Amino acid sequence: IKNIAINSKLNEKILLKKGYKECERCGELFLGDWEICIKCRNELENEKLGRVKNLIEKNPVISYREVSKEIPEVTEREFYKARDQLAEDPTLFVSELIEQNNMKEAGEAAEKYALYRTGSREPYIVNKVREELLNRLTKFLKLRGKI
Repeated sequence: IKNIAINSKLNEKILLKKGYKECERCGELFLGDWEICIKCRNELENEKLGRVKNLIEKNPVISYREVSKEIPEVTEREFYKARDQLAEDPTLFVSELIEQNNMKEAGEAAEKYALYRTGSREPYIVNKVREELLNRLTKFLKLRGKI
């Protein structure tokens, strides 16, 4: 065990000389120009996206400007990525409800999709996006022979 520890330290020194860095967050060695490794960067991004999603879930019509006041480091790309991810969840649920011929609940779930997708409470816009989703999924399910 002692030899393994010694060899590990030697390998670490060799890698550091070859340009590897030690992650400031987790201590793992990695190759790159950043201060933290890709694993830690992904974890931080996912945490930030989670905070953005929570804000959007509480207020589906919240704007990027309002979110950036709460979370200053969020980018516009991250804001819309969170909005898109939230819109994906109701899509699958709407599809299942259409298969079960439960169009009333499918319409309600599609409205949630429209709110997340557009960030608007404007009835015309929400209804248009809602109907587009219902039509698209219905056509798809008919083609697949599910309904």
